[in-house]
Amino acid sequence: MTRFMIAAIVILVVLCAALATTGIVRFQNTKDESGVTIDKKELKEKTLEAVKKSEDASGKILDKTGKVLHKAAEGLRGPSGDRNIPTTKPQLNDKNTRHPDETNQSPKQQG
Repeated sequence: MTRFMIAAIVILVVLCAALATTGIVRFQNTKDESGVTIDKKELKEKTLEAVKKSEDASGKILDKTGKVLHKAAEGLRGPSGDRNIPTTKPQLNDKNTRHPDETNQSPKQQG
């Protein structure tokens, strides 16, 4: 439980420091008072800006991933002209080739 509390405090301090450097959170310390001011408008603007940047970055990542996958698929298939072309032509007298006029009968049954 103490590890969790220490981790939560560290995260909170880092978050406050980040918000303070961006100008969203301001700390004020005078002789009589101390205060923390959160600029809601600035927070909203920075949040929208971060969301837009992350959307742009994710779109670019997806585009690059798609290109890489297509390139990999082309490498596996070979050149585009070689798709589904048999390497040898079946011969008419080949016993392993079925001809259109033959039925599923064995040669003894056809006979």
